[in-house]
Amino acid sequence: MGYGIDYGMGKTNIDQKTGIRFGVISANNVDYWYESSEPFTPENLSEEELEDFETQEYFVKDKEIFAVQSVSTNDIFVERSKYFTYASFCSPCCPGACNLTDFIEDDRPESNKCYCFGKDWFEKEENIPYDIYEVSTGNLIFKKIQNDEENI
Repeated sequence: MGYGIDYGMGKTNIDQKTGIRFGVISANNVDYWYESSEPFTPENLSEEELEDFETQEYFVKDKEIFAVQSVSTNDIFVERSKYFTYASFCSPCCPGACNLTDFIEDDRPESNKCYCFGKDWFEKEENIPYDIYEVSTGNLIFKKIQNDEENI
C-alpha cells in the first residue's frame, strides 16, 4: 500500500515505460531552477512533449532530465530523470504524481517511486528534501541530511 491516494489510478503523471511517477516540487525549492531552465517555445520540444504544454512556462530538457514548470502553480514536474526517490502522492490537483517535499523515509513502497532532481540542482546538501537513488542501478547515492529542527 502506498502513501496517500493515487488519484491518477496508475494512468496519469507516470512514465508508462518505467513505472516511475513524476515528482512535483515548487520552483522556489530548487536552487538552480531559474538559472538552468529556459522559456518554453514550441520549437524547443518534440510533438509528443508539446501535448500538454499550453500551461507550461519554463523547462529543462537534456540527456539527464526533462522537467517542466507550470505557470498556474509554480510547480515543477520532473517527468524524466536519471534519479528517483520515494514520496507521498500529491493531492487531486496533480493526480498520480508524488510530492518531492513529502519524502518517505521508511517502508518505501514501489508505488511511490518518483523522478527527482540530482544533487547539483541544490546550492547546499541541506536544501535537498529527499534521498536520491540512481534509476540505472537502484543504488542510494545521497542520504537526506537531517536538520536539527526535524529532530526536535
